[in-house]
Amino acid sequence: MKHVKHVLSTRSTYTPSNFIEIGSMDAADAVSIMDMFSMSTDSVYVVEASPRRHKEIVSSYPHLNVTQCAIWTYDGFIEFNDVVEESGGLNKGMGSIRDRGDGVYAKGSSQKTVVPCMRASTWLDGIQSSIKEDMHFVKIDAEGCDLEVLLSFDQYLKNIRCVQLEGQKRVIWKDQRTQKDIDEIMPSLGYTEVWRREWTNAFDTMWLREDLFM
Repeated sequence: MKHVKHVLSTRSTYTPSNFIEIGSMDAADAVSIMDMFSMSTDSVYVVEASPRRHKEIVSSYPHLNVTQCAIWTYDGFIEFNDVVEESGGLNKGMGSIRDRGDGVYAKGSSQKTVVPCMRASTWLDGIQSSIKEDMHFVKIDAEGCDLEVLLSFDQYLKNIRCVQLEGQKRVIWKDQRTQKDIDEIMPSLGYTEVWRREWTNAFDTMWLREDLFM
């Protein structure tokens, strides 16, 4: 996550003092960002859909604000492909609401689990924090669901200063949006891309709200 400090210090007019991570796996990035910018623990929020990963995060970082749910397009419950063990091409971070077309969930050790789900706006309404009014940095890694997660912030979307998304160049998860969709939708929301890293079929990309450029 070293790129975050470089990008924000050279491209933006602010230093972040709060952080939200959706799709965390192990909360390592949340802890890295917290330490990097000397944030207080009560300003760092982690949301993880996997019951297994959530349990591990709470055990490792009991001081963090951690919610176990899937951020999605509606409030209720949904099936989640949860990784039980790293095998057959699966790693712990590959759990998703969406099914995959390459059969990797069937080849590896995974299990469909019903988990609570909600829109990001619903989640924000439920936490006792002013972070919803001014989110300095949001990182989303939702395995084929990143745009849906971002758009579910609804009325709070305009309050996100900078967001990092993960995407794919071609479809892996059923009905997922790809690089083309991210590159078309983000500018229409008032964001400009400030960083991108690509590998094989995937990429990470950071977008900064246009009024915050240095």
